[in-house]
Amino acid sequence: MKLMIIPFIFSFASPAEFRINFGQDQAGQNWYVVNDGVMGGMSKSQLTITENSAILKGKVSLENNGGFASFRSPFQVFDLSKYKSVEIKYRSSGHDIALVFALYKKWFEPKYKINLHETRGEWKTVNVDLSSAKEYRIARITGAYLKQDQLSQIIRLGFITNSKIEGEFQFELDYLLFK
Repeated sequence: MKLMIIPFIFSFASPAEFRINFGQDQAGQNWYVVNDGVMGGMSKSQLTITENSAILKGKVSLENNGGFASFRSPFQVFDLSKYKSVEIKYRSSGHDIALVFALYKKWFEPKYKINLHETRGEWKTVNVDLSSAKEYRIARITGAYLKQDQLSQIIRLGFITNSKIEGEFQFELDYLLFK
């Protein structure tokens, strides 16, 4: 009896893409709303989960130093260090929206944002380099950008109105695809 040795090649390569789908029975359904009421503001919004998307709809108020509505993931590890860009399929009206990357739990620590322009209610798919995410500290831009070595430290993702104007808005998100 001859013993045959068959070589196996195992590939431990990282996944080429990481996708978060929104909608019922999807990974994004456990995200939640945070409005400026946490600071005394008067903005109102609600999150509705459809079969294939998440819709944040409401009205931003500047009363009592307010000015934002948002929805966020729970705190968890998002190691995005294997990726260079993010594809986002969305539509919006009334306000620009920003994709937010948090590296810290404390609200006053820096966060990084990628602005998504208002689409007048039309679906749009954009592909944005992660390195273009700008650093903000307490809503003020610092001039720094998200670095590749920080992408392994992301603990929360979110979306926030980014216009700092009063008025009604609607933002609908289909998916995020990190590549």
